[in-house]
Amino acid sequence: MKLERIKNVTRVERGVVEMKSYRWNGFHIPEHMMSGIKRYVEEGILPGHFLQAIISNDLFEACAKADDDSIRNLPAYVAYFYNETPMVCWGSKEKMLSWCKERRYR
Repeated sequence: MKLERIKNVTRVERGVVEMKSYRWNGFHIPEHMMSGIKRYVEEGILPGHFLQAIISNDLFEACAKADDDSIRNLPAYVAYFYNETPMVCWGSKEKMLSWCKERRYR
C-alpha cells in the first residue's frame, strides 16, 4: 500500500486564509470541512455534529451524522487528527470541550 499524504496547505487571498483539502492513503478531507477543523484547532470554535463526533472519538455518532462523502473518507479525518493536531484536543468529549474552553480564554 503506497502512503499518500499531503499536509494541509493554506493560501491567503484578499486577507482570508483558506485551508486546502487533506489527503491520506487515498482518502481525503475536502476544503469546506478543513475550515471547520481549522476554526476548532486554532480558535476553539465547536464544529458541526459530524466533526464533533470525530473529535470525541465517537464512531457510532460520526457514522450517523456523516454524509456520503464523509463516511467514505472517515480514515482521512482520523489520520488528520492523529497526525496533524495536538493530542490534547481530541479523543473524548471532555478533551474537546476543555480545548474549546482553553482556546476561548487565551
